[in-house]
Order: sequence, then C-alpha cells, then structure tokens
Amino acid sequence: MKSASMSLSAHNLWLIYSDDKLNGVDPEFFQSGGVSLPLTKTYTFTLNFNF
Repeated sequence: MKSASMSLSAHNLWLIYSDDKLNGVDPEFFQSGGVSLPLTKTYTFTLNFNF
C-alpha cells in the first residue's frame, strides 16, 4: 500500500437562525408538491487506499 487517506464531512447539522414569525421553523425549508420538507442532515465518511 502506497498511501491511505480518510475524511469526514457533515452538512446541515443545526439551525443557526429562525425568526419568531416562523414559529421555530427552519427558513431553508423548501416546497415539494405542497409538502414542506426540511433539509436533511448529511454525513459522509470516505476511505481512500492507493496500492
């Protein structure tokens, strides 16, 4: 094995801002066919080996 690397990435871990007018709802909610869906938390773990 010549080299190895590892990485971890995470997105949308917590709500930074919400206006009182939104009643605690994330302002980044998006509309999908009339249904509000929150942006999901995403975790990515990567291993890379070079031989």
